[in-house]
Amino acid sequence: MKKFFYFLLALPLVFAACENTEEPKPVVKDPVLNVTETTLDFDAEGGAGVINYSVENAVEGTEVEATCEADWVTDLTVAETITFTVTANEAEEAREAAITVGYGELSKSVTVKQSAKEQGEEPKPNTPVFEAVTAVV
Repeated sequence: MKKFFYFLLALPLVFAACENTEEPKPVVKDPVLNVTETTLDFDAEGGAGVINYSVENAVEGTEVEATCEADWVTDLTVAETITFTVTANEAEEAREAAITVGYGELSKSVTVKQSAKEQGEEPKPNTPVFEAVTAVV
């Protein structure tokens, strides 16, 4: 009976020794890339564009990037927003390009559309033109 009593006393020690002492690993959520614009429209004169984005569950060391293969979309800059410039469309046909916003393996596409120059419309000069006026006294 003594042996049985000692066995009962030792039983909690056996279960305590088998207890899992590892701390649970934190749950790591996958990052999410949000882009508020899907299509941006510009007239033939072009102009400045802005794309708003946000990243949920950001991964340290990973940056947002933006690329565009069209040469008429210039000055592509990523900061708190993505900014770019659309140059004037001198052609008589509309054009379209895609800006790809990437974050790690995630990517979203924003379509940039620009209307054509109206037929017969002269391109706007970059510098003002002054004409001489003669006054008759």
